[in-house]
Order: sequence, then C-alpha cells, then structure tokens
Amino acid sequence: MELNERIRQLRLEHNLTAKKLGEILNLSESSISLYECGKRTPNKDLILKMSYYFNVSTDYLLGKSDVPNAEFLCNFQKKELYDVSKELKKMLLQIKRNENTVFNEKLINYETKVYLIKCLQLMMDSLSLMSNDIRNTINNKEDV
Repeated sequence: MELNERIRQLRLEHNLTAKKLGEILNLSESSISLYECGKRTPNKDLILKMSYYFNVSTDYLLGKSDVPNAEFLCNFQKKELYDVSKELKKMLLQIKRNENTVFNEKLINYETKVYLIKCLQLMMDSLSLMSNDIRNTINNKEDV
C-alpha cells in the first residue's frame, strides 16, 4: 500500500474527515485531499507528525512495513504472550471437550464450533510468531 492510501486508510479508521485531519495537522482540507490522491507528497516533518498522531511507524506510513507499530511488539513481554497463549489453550480444550458449547449465552452449532476452534488456533499461531519476532528483534539489537 502506498503512502497516500495509508493516509486515507488511517484517517477513515480514526473516523476523521479530511477537514478534521487538516485541523489536527494544521493543514487545509485540500492539502489532505492532495496527499490522499497522491498528487502531493508530505515532507518528512509532516510524515513524522502523522505517525505520532496515528501511533504508527513511519515505515508503516511509507509502505515499507505492514506492521503499524513495531514498537508495540517489542514492548509486549514474553510473559504476557505466554499468559495469553495459556488462556487460549484452556479455551480451546474446553471447546473441544464439551459437546455443547455456549458462547454469549447461546448454544453454538457444530459449524460455528469448528470455526471458533480454527480462530483460536490461528490466534495461538500468531502469538507464537510474535514471540519469535520479539526474540529476533532482541537478538538483532544485541548484535549491534
């Protein structure tokens, strides 16, 4: 995704109009529109300002990364990952063991149960990948 698309996407995710984002960044609505259309490119200072406001990395804004805030991953402690993973495993086992699974006070059908199991497994796999990313990030910093 290009810079102009990221700006528009983030603006919409934050439920902002072009006019409101312009006010926040001290720009005109037309400047925001030109950035979003790709007819103008924001300077470094403005890119930094946007990254601070939206709490994303400049690499994410520039399309160099698909991880909005890589620092978040690094600040996520191994213990927290382990705790979340442990809870997900418990939930997964409960769902697999129980013939009748209740979710939001309603009995769920077999197809929904299978879907829920797949989602929980995907979440566990994602946590495992995050844990590896954190480990690699830490190792790379120590190598420098």
